[in-house]
Amino acid sequence: MKKLLFIPFMALTATLAFAEDWAATINDAPDGAKYLINGKSVKKAVAQEMDMATVESVTISNDSVMIYTKVHQLSEGEKQEAHYPGGKEALDAFFAENLVYPEADKPNKINGYVVVKFMISSEGRIVSPEVVRSLSPTIDAEALRLVNMMPDWVPGYVSGQAVTSIYQLPILFKCPKPEKPTKK
Repeated sequence: MKKLLFIPFMALTATLAFAEDWAATINDAPDGAKYLINGKSVKKAVAQEMDMATVESVTISNDSVMIYTKVHQLSEGEKQEAHYPGGKEALDAFFAENLVYPEADKPNKINGYVVVKFMISSEGRIVSPEVVRSLSPTIDAEALRLVNMMPDWVPGYVSGQAVTSIYQLPILFKCPKPEKPTKK
């Protein structure tokens, strides 16, 4: 029965974060970090003053902040996105097995996506999950419960170095249909 409750939809990744998220990521970088914009070394002030609407991605390692603008395209060899271990199929199976539609919302028949944003550390741990698109308090709580119980992810890599990534995961909640009584 649970398998019918979730239809997977994934792949909103770090490149879809909002401009204010990029600014916060840059401002929260470790002290003494080296700043690079499209591979060119810059001062922190230059990175902080740039137009965040032009930023495609920001990745942070222990000692550097790598900023890529939408004009710069990384080759496949330069970048690997963070992902759930086993890929999309394994993530779909995880949600099919573990998602429980809240009883409190069944009378209201609430359907739709909850979007949870979180960071994936360079070690693959999920950090600071938060709901950025809500359906109801109980459905949001279930989405956060699921994200918090996920195993560590495979971290993102830039030029062979593991990096912290921002990820947005839409989770579909579909109210189950009541079971029809069987005729005897």
